[in-house]
Amino acid sequence: GNEGKGSGGSRIVALADLHAGAGAVGLSLAAATEASSSSSSSPSSPCSLPLSSSSPLAALERVVAVDCVGAGRIPLAAAAARLARRGVAVSVDFFEARAGDDPARWLDGIDAAVVDPPRKGLALGDPELLRVLCEAPPRSLRRFAYISCHFPSLRRDAESLLGGRSDGGGSGSSESNDGEKQNKPFWRLSHGAARIFFPGAEHVECLAVFERVD
Repeated sequence: GNEGKGSGGSRIVALADLHAGAGAVGLSLAAATEASSSSSSSPSSPCSLPLSSSSPLAALERVVAVDCVGAGRIPLAAAAARLARRGVAVSVDFFEARAGDDPARWLDGIDAAVVDPPRKGLALGDPELLRVLCEAPPRSLRRFAYISCHFPSLRRDAESLLGGRSDGGGSGSSESNDGEKQNKPFWRLSHGAARIFFPGAEHVECLAVFERVD
């Protein structure tokens, strides 16, 4: 069966790249579906190009790329075509829009997502996306990666995600003191990393990976 589509499996069949630019992140993940050895007998078939049985990306079939700058459409399509010539048959759908314009649409049927917002983060840049992730993520979405060039913004948004409230409140419970219903967190932080891409600079790129807990 298809474990990736809404069944709670670990396979990633559909990936959303919600601040896609020219698709560097989403298509790099798609490229990871290439064979790690030369044992494939049918390079034109994505099923013949697995990484390993333990790699969630081995099943990737579709990338949904969303960016507010339409200029990214052309290089993204060119990169997708290069992948196809290398036997990586991953379909790419590009939408010229803000990630927060219609997040329920972008995430429909998606197993994993990547968000890479500007320095101000999701709360100030795409609050509706943050609200959906905190309070009503689609059942199919099992994990997402948050890439940030500004750690304070990432920390603020992570507190919301781990607390289940997009207004920055703490961990939710079944009811508040005044009887108001609150959300329980949907996410746990499974991985974090920081990298200095420019030696000698103070600029740090941060990565946080969130996994579904329900």
